[in-house]
Amino acid sequence: MPILRKCEAPSAIYEMSSNTAPKDAISSSVDGHTTHCKNLEALRLTRENEDILIQLPGHTTHRLQSLDRSFFKPMEVYYCQAAEKWLRSNPGRVITQYHVAGLINEAYSRAAAVENAVNGFKGAGV
Repeated sequence: MPILRKCEAPSAIYEMSSNTAPKDAISSSVDGHTTHCKNLEALRLTRENEDILIQLPGHTTHRLQSLDRSFFKPMEVYYCQAAEKWLRSNPGRVITQYHVAGLINEAYSRAAAVENAVNGFKGAGV
């Protein structure tokens, strides 16, 4: 059974003293936001269940989240462009729930490109 001990590094709450863990242990990672790392109830449950909690260093998770860089950000940009184009083509009308699927389809078909994924992972250093 692994033993958790308080870690000196500010980027981690606990470090493992052994490479072995219970078969059904759950490994969770959280960013450095105080709502995650100072949540005593979550820490208590993690310890009681012999789970593994990994806290990533603060202000670095954007670098570690390649999908945010390679897919979700472009998807957001392309959705806004599609919505603006629709609004210009339909003056006086508003986007309703019936239009959203078509706008998302247009944005998705542009964002889900292999080139975007490769560039996003490269940009994150992966």
